[in-house]
Amino acid sequence: MADEKAQISPYVQNIRDWKIREIISGYFDALLIFKNYKRSKSKVANIPFSSLRKICDTLWDVKENFHLIFKRVLNPKKKIFEQCDKLTPNDLEIELMNKYLCCSNKLLQGMWLGRQGKRFVQTNAKVYAKTQRSNSNNY
Repeated sequence: MADEKAQISPYVQNIRDWKIREIISGYFDALLIFKNYKRSKSKVANIPFSSLRKICDTLWDVKENFHLIFKRVLNPKKKIFEQCDKLTPNDLEIELMNKYLCCSNKLLQGMWLGRQGKRFVQTNAKVYAKTQRSNSNNY
């Protein structure tokens, strides 16, 4: 343990507690944005893009804080980490990182699918309108 502490940069040692607080508060901020919207618009299934963007930005900051203080996990089964002067995450921290990744990936996929769906609807509407015009010109 003492050998591991000697390999951690002083900067990471000094900001560790502060960044962990920011990570936890970031999770709660993202959760509150989602819950406040859901509570105010409980009958509407779609979350506006601006709310998704706020949640996404918050989760991005959380990810950056994780990577600032913790070594990246290269192989989770064998517990192989990158070689750098950062903290080695324990099992709970790795589990928290994995839950974060699942949450943020689902959010980003949802945002991407939402954009693609809007483009698809707009494109189909344009194609349908063109088809209707060409059909009316033929008759």
